[in-house]
Amino acid sequence: MVKSQLPVWIGASLIYVLLTFVLSSVGSALGNMAQFGTVLPGADAKLTAEGWLISSGISLIVNSITYATLAGMYWMGLKQARGETISVGDIFYPFRFIIPIFVASLLQNILMMLGLLACIIPFFFVFGALCFTQLLVIDRRVGPLEAIRLGFSTLKGHA
Repeated sequence: MVKSQLPVWIGASLIYVLLTFVLSSVGSALGNMAQFGTVLPGADAKLTAEGWLISSGISLIVNSITYATLAGMYWMGLKQARGETISVGDIFYPFRFIIPIFVASLLQNILMMLGLLACIIPFFFVFGALCFTQLLVIDRRVGPLEAIRLGFSTLKGHA
């Protein structure tokens, strides 16, 4: 199935990797500049509250774009599994849902961390229930909490 559209997958993967690398690098540099006044802070660097807030805002923007792009890869996989034609541009489709995807991803990460802290076994249950959260936001056009609820209800009777 992937062979038939391998160039599309390679193109989308390159976009994802390059976008993630560039955003992480630029976001890190801007965050350091906001926090410490230099791109490469030394041991004597002083953290300010204003710098931390600006850096956190930059991090939220970078993470939102990264989550949406990763959801684009999921979207492409779902489309291809349905027998639909995919294109490299499909990686950007989830940007229409960037706020719910970000909220869903944030909640997903918090719940998975709680599952990991509780014990290894609950982590796998939570991870399995939440692994399609972003895709549910896009495909079913539901909010973050509904996507999480759908993920858990899918596992009822199987775990």
